[in-house]
Amino acid sequence: MPGTAKNASHQQRGPGGVFTSNQTTIDASSKIAVTRAKEAGKEKKRVERERRKELRAEIEQEWAEMKHQHNAAVENWTSECSKLQETGLRKKDLPPKPKLGKKPKLPVVEDEDEDEEDEPNEKGDV
Repeated sequence: MPGTAKNASHQQRGPGGVFTSNQTTIDASSKIAVTRAKEAGKEKKRVERERRKELRAEIEQEWAEMKHQHNAAVENWTSECSKLQETGLRKKDLPPKPKLGKKPKLPVVEDEDEDEEDEPNEKGDV
């Protein structure tokens, strides 16, 4: 199609219009800068999401290992308690059941700027 090449070369990019003054040029460049800043912020958030996803997977793996170790400890405790009861030890004198620790949590991310403001300086002034 002969008309297709002509139409493709005349496509507008961005908002159409004629730059009539320096202020219009400045406004357009500031819009471009804002757009680039937003894109950089989106990329930063995407990287942070990926990092948190990896941390979450590590924590889930650690939690699964903790549960597996706890189940093994409970089985050992059950067999030990049954042996002690066979020897005539009273139930209240048996060792306590092993407890499962708390599930690990994701670390809290703090901004560095806020940390500097909250800390008192070396002389103790606030």
